[in-house]
Amino acid sequence: MAHIIGFASFKGGTGKTTLAYAMAERGHASGMRTLLLDFDPQETAIGVAYLRQEPGWEIRRCQVSVAGAEELNDVAGSGDYDVVVCDLPGSEGATLQRVLASMDLVLCPVGLGAPDLLVASNFAWIARRMSLPVVFVGNNLSPGRRRREELIQELEAMELPVCPALVQSRVAHLDAMNRGQSASEWAPDSPASRELQELWRWIAEELGIAAGGTAQEIEAV
Repeated sequence: MAHIIGFASFKGGTGKTTLAYAMAERGHASGMRTLLLDFDPQETAIGVAYLRQEPGWEIRRCQVSVAGAEELNDVAGSGDYDVVVCDLPGSEGATLQRVLASMDLVLCPVGLGAPDLLVASNFAWIARRMSLPVVFVGNNLSPGRRRREELIQELEAMELPVCPALVQSRVAHLDAMNRGQSASEWAPDSPASRELQELWRWIAEELGIAAGGTAQEIEAV
């Protein structure tokens, strides 16, 4: 049975696709048989993958529907994959909840500001009601320790589980995605790459899977 990792929020623009794409790349780089399912109707992850010059991990579209939830469970149980990463749409609804119910881990990207924190609170309410394994990850953060600490304090004050790996807003992510890559591929020695690798290692530890990576990547972290 594959581990199912979802990136979800009830708000667009939080960086779900960037993180989902990067974690699928990290899983593949770790030697995992990795599938990225793009549930977002905008199919941004699919579009970015078209820019790749060489095949990487497998990626396919999937719908937020009863059939989509069944497809997710089928591919996870097929024995063909070790990790299934899901890029979910910035919306909510009964069918999305049905898809979320299959997740082993759900990461909700959140940034500073009242809109993101309000959405995080609403998402947490749904997660608690459904007993979902949700963790909130700071993403698109401005440089500076003060702002990172402020976000953590805000989330902890709301009694929300916080991922210790935080991701700043860095130009390397944009440059990489413009080439169909993750920042770990485009700029392996960059701060952006180290943050993504830290996030992948935390996810792997949470799920009890091997983080992997090349010797150079491991040394860089």
